[in-house]
Amino acid sequence: MLASSLNLSAVRAAFPARPLKLSVPGTGIGGWLMVLLVVGIAMGIFGFAGRGLFPDIYDDYRISGTARPIRGHVEGKCTGRLILQACDLTLTYRIGGQSYRRSQHYGLFSMTDHDVMVMVDPDYPERATTDFGLDQLWNRVAFFLGMIGLGFAVLCGAMIMVRNAWRNGRIKAELNNRQLFPTTLPVVKTHDSVVETRKADGSVRKWMLGGKLVPLLLRDAAQQTHVLAVAAAPDGSGVVYPLDRNLKALNLSKAEREAVLNALPA
Repeated sequence: MLASSLNLSAVRAAFPARPLKLSVPGTGIGGWLMVLLVVGIAMGIFGFAGRGLFPDIYDDYRISGTARPIRGHVEGKCTGRLILQACDLTLTYRIGGQSYRRSQHYGLFSMTDHDVMVMVDPDYPERATTDFGLDQLWNRVAFFLGMIGLGFAVLCGAMIMVRNAWRNGRIKAELNNRQLFPTTLPVVKTHDSVVETRKADGSVRKWMLGGKLVPLLLRDAAQQTHVLAVAAAPDGSGVVYPLDRNLKALNLSKAEREAVLNALPA
């Protein structure tokens, strides 16, 4: 732990000499349910890209050099938001006295109106698309790859949530239901409920206090910012956890909370 010029003797004297419960976000069942939800969202994105977009892209690529326009009917619509557009179309046509019906699903970067016609490979009449679909084939490929990238980004977010839940669970296991001692951590950056602190080895650690909790910040004589934290060791070594401005993370009584806050250095 980095040394601090802050005098915490009054705060240590005000801290209750009893086991305290520590509330750490993301360690309960709610945190794991959120992880499952994010993983489900990622799987939904992959499913939409793999089952809803890729088959039509692959089929259109196969007939892109051989498809010819024929008389047919196209039903459906395209909806868009910003520069994204999704089209759900149904193609009906006849070849050699036989009727065909095929669904097409497009996802692309576009916001223009289109008149479309049916395009069919004469050698494989069951393979049909539209001239618009072929014209925008690489646009659709880019959209597909964008969806895959989004899915991986969401999945990475879920992995970060798992890492944080495991790390916070370890912290809670070390500090919960034990007598805790106040210490400080040097602050690198803070924003809302997120605070970044510097370790003794110079590396930076990000803490997310959760909800609307704001870290309890202190300034030393050199105007360096620190966050009040708790540790299981009296000297502040080992596992630590930063506290919020109102000490909501600890199960302090009203009198205990007021005593600690009143003891903070000015």
